[in-house]
Amino acid sequence: MRFVISVLVGTIVMFGLSYVWHGLVLNDFEQVSTNLTMFVPLLLLVYAGISVILTLFFSLINFEVNATQKRLGIGGAFGFFIYLVAFTLGVSFSPPSETEHIVLDFVWQMMEQAAGALVIDFVFHIFHRREVLKSFE
Repeated sequence: MRFVISVLVGTIVMFGLSYVWHGLVLNDFEQVSTNLTMFVPLLLLVYAGISVILTLFFSLINFEVNATQKRLGIGGAFGFFIYLVAFTLGVSFSPPSETEHIVLDFVWQMMEQAAGALVIDFVFHIFHRREVLKSFE
């Protein structure tokens, strides 16, 4: 149950942040050549995949010390990697010549995945505390 809730919450937060950034702040969705009725569900699927990978990674590795900070760092690094792959493949909203836009997108992507990692970490903490409380019964 912890895995499923973590994936759902992580997906919602990362997709929501992406939608706010690209859909409302930058109006990037106007530049998408794909039909939005197909693009948005695919984007949601991508964020669900990212959330599954982060949750799986955090489930397999037990951080004893500074778990939240480590998960934030891993989320940010994962965001950097994801944007690097998208940038290399040419999947971007802006023309490649706009360096300022690229740097902002890199930073935003890292913050998006770090936020996803933070909420996944929060769900892990809730379930851990729940297990601790159950052990006292």
